[in-house]
Amino acid sequence: MKKIYFKNGFYHSDIHETIPDGAIELTVEAWETLLAEQSAGKHILERDGEIIAVDPAELLTDEEKAAQIAAAVRAERDALLRATDYLIMPDYPLDEAISVSVRAYRQALRNITLQTGFPFDIEWPAMPEI
Repeated sequence: MKKIYFKNGFYHSDIHETIPDGAIELTVEAWETLLAEQSAGKHILERDGEIIAVDPAELLTDEEKAAQIAAAVRAERDALLRATDYLIMPDYPLDEAISVSVRAYRQALRNITLQTGFPFDIEWPAMPEI
């Protein structure tokens, strides 16, 4: 009769000759449910003697979450800067007034990280009309 265990990974009695000490036995139904959750991107772990599936974000500290959000904000800012790179080329035909507003917009994008609410509360500058 097959038995399924978990200790930092799944162990199946039909496949594994040795089951680690302290491994927790699972029903086939629980194993199938956990595998489905793992396939959906969740992490499987033991908490208080119970095997559970958790969203990876739940495993992050507040600092790690803030760092991920900050990285996403910077990536968005960098994409917006790249989208206007051609406008600041010296040979690009652009009216001086528009050129000044584009440069101000780009500087406001660079200053996103200096905003008081960064990275959680961002006031994105408006792209000037070209």
